[in-house]
Amino acid sequence: MTSALVTRLVSIASVLYGITGLLLLFFSNEMGNRLGMPEGAEIAVSMWGAGLLGFSIMSWTARTSILGGIYGRAVVIGSQMHSTVGFLMLLKTFRAEDGIELWPMTGLLLVYGLTAALFTYLMLNHPKKEAVTEELTT
Repeated sequence: MTSALVTRLVSIASVLYGITGLLLLFFSNEMGNRLGMPEGAEIAVSMWGAGLLGFSIMSWTARTSILGGIYGRAVVIGSQMHSTVGFLMLLKTFRAEDGIELWPMTGLLLVYGLTAALFTYLMLNHPKKEAVTEELTT
């Protein structure tokens, strides 16, 4: 995977995290109700949104760095762990609950599934040699 493609994909992941985080932060009551959360869970939903905004800023800041293999390991592993565990938890909740509306859960599953796949790929694959050489010589 070329460094330009990695930059684009991490930028897209960052924007997805950011939009989702803003929705959860500023529409915590509405999103909590649509996701089947109990009354009074607005604080937890807002904190979830704040965490996603943190991942968004972290990914946006690291998007032009070398990511993959041993490079940018903290960013890649942190994002990969959050996305994978989040995806699995959302999938379990989606399958177990009846009162959840389809569109917000499907959107969250897509965001978490796509970012989990991206960061897992980056964790398991090293960047192209020319990308590392180019970054180190500039």
